Amino acid sequence: MKKLLFLSLLFAVTFVSAQEIFNAHYRHVKAENVAEFEKLESEYWQKIAQKAVDAGEIEYWVLLRRVNAIGLAETEPTHVFITGYASPEKAFDTPASWWSKGDQSKGTIDISNAVINQFWKTEDRIPGDGKYVIFNYASPKNLDGFVKENSSLWKPYFEKNRKNTGMKFWGMASKVAPHAKGYSTVLTWDGFDKLSDAMNHLSYGGSIDQSILDKTKMNEINPDGFNTRAVMEIISFAMKP
Repeated sequence: MKKLLFLSLLFAVTFVSAQEIFNAHYRHVKAENVAEFEKLESEYWQKIAQKAVDAGEIEYWVLLRRVNAIGLAETEPTHVFITGYASPEKAFDTPASWWSKGDQSKGTIDISNAVINQFWKTEDRIPGDGKYVIFNYASPKNLDGFVKENSSLWKPYFEKNRKNTGMKFWGMASKVAPHAKGYSTVLTWDGFDKLSDAMNHLSYGGSIDQSILDKTKMNEINPDGFNTRAVMEIISFAMKP
């Protein structure tokens, strides 16, 4: 239940303004190191992160594990840390170094490899709770059109059809940094309570109303579709009481 409550807070309550920034730090952990990595992060570094949250340095911290990560190349992330900041100033002008206050001998850098570090700005969301999250990455031809259509057309549709799809929450963010060829510029997320619902959604299970298909311009806005879709499960977190 606490995990579900956390996701509700992470994807709904904390994202209350366009000022909010979150950092996504992706790492690859080899199969033989996953147990040790997750134990250290969950049992030790979570406490350090919680102190940073309590001190107001960060808004929240969460570790998620990629579902079905076996066989991924070392250039592909198996885990992601998401750290929330109340404003761009908090994220960039006075960046938190809370991790430096922990016992570095308990660090997980030696048993994991950094893949990429990104910053995002939340654009919109549907509040709710759940355990599994599908992260959808894209580089639309028309970024402004993507944001506007998702907010005006797809958000109401997803909200209306929660019971049919099993979707518990939804959100959208635009890239702050880095910007370079080959990097996605938008991210959406779909939250579910059950892995089966997430997988069904991932495989485009269930039909979309023809009325929505008649209205969408996404084939023009984002002709290449999502370039990456990954199902993640929450492992550990730190949050405000």
